[in-house]
Amino acid sequence: MGEVDPRARVLTGQHTVRTVSGAVLRFFLADALPLDPAAARWKPVADVEFQLAYEASLFTRDPNGTAALRPNTQRVQLALDALAGPGSFFWSDGGAEAGVMTTNGKTPDACGLVPAAVSARALGGAS
Repeated sequence: MGEVDPRARVLTGQHTVRTVSGAVLRFFLADALPLDPAAARWKPVADVEFQLAYEASLFTRDPNGTAALRPNTQRVQLALDALAGPGSFFWSDGGAEAGVMTTNGKTPDACGLVPAAVSARALGGAS
């Protein structure tokens, strides 16, 4: 097997990642969502930071106080293909943490995605 083209690697630790297919991935986490949802903004983050937050949203601590992790039943994930490019998505842990990955090279704000409105919709509320 030949050597892997370095441009084919997606996880680079950068806020913006270009892939060999031409997609431009950008990673964002909600800033200040639990403190004041109306004032929340998308904060650009490295893909590694985004991935760690995404994985943490999949689980929740056992309510009995044990160290065991349980699936997070409050977690939400929505496809954003029409707004932020094919394969883009929003996720929320159902509480304070939320993130967006865009595939069109734009910020979530440029795509019309306000953190509080996206979170409210994802959780079944009004926008």
